[in-house]
Amino acid sequence: MPNQAQFDLAAYAGVKPSLDASLGEVSASLELYLASPTQNAAALDVARSELRRLSGALKMVHLDGVVIFCAELENVLNELSANPALISALHKDVLRRTLLGMTHYLDSLSRGADNVVLRLFPHYQELQQLRGLEMAFETDLFFPNLVVQLPENVLSIVQQSDGSGRIKAGAQSLSTGI
Repeated sequence: MPNQAQFDLAAYAGVKPSLDASLGEVSASLELYLASPTQNAAALDVARSELRRLSGALKMVHLDGVVIFCAELENVLNELSANPALISALHKDVLRRTLLGMTHYLDSLSRGADNVVLRLFPHYQELQQLRGLEMAFETDLFFPNLVVQLPENVLSIVQQSDGSGRIKAGAQSLSTGI
């Protein structure tokens, strides 16, 4: 029985051109903004808007970890929007590497790679460090598939009818030292 919230490569293939277009727009708008932040504030708004659209498409194909990654990128862009004086060479490098890393990740999925979002963790960590957070946690991006088909030999094990009674008896014997 397939998990309805599981990544589906066929559905992903259908939205991949749209994802590529969105990523291209985010990247182009961000480059325009980074070239002259005070002159191109509207370009940052375009990048943020396109990033939200990209996140929506990623949600549709159940790439939840990548959605969290995009949210962190959006947090950085929101901070830059509120304070353009924050922009440094480090910001520019991290943002470019982040977009390139996400592009490579999404391309690898279309070539059949496993959906292991933890490969994006170094970029996620850099984004959090840009925001002044000292620690980033891999668990933020960890969305394991918990719906698995158990082997037949496990499914065929006969369950004892009084399992909870046996647990209680075992717990009582442990507490009394018997």
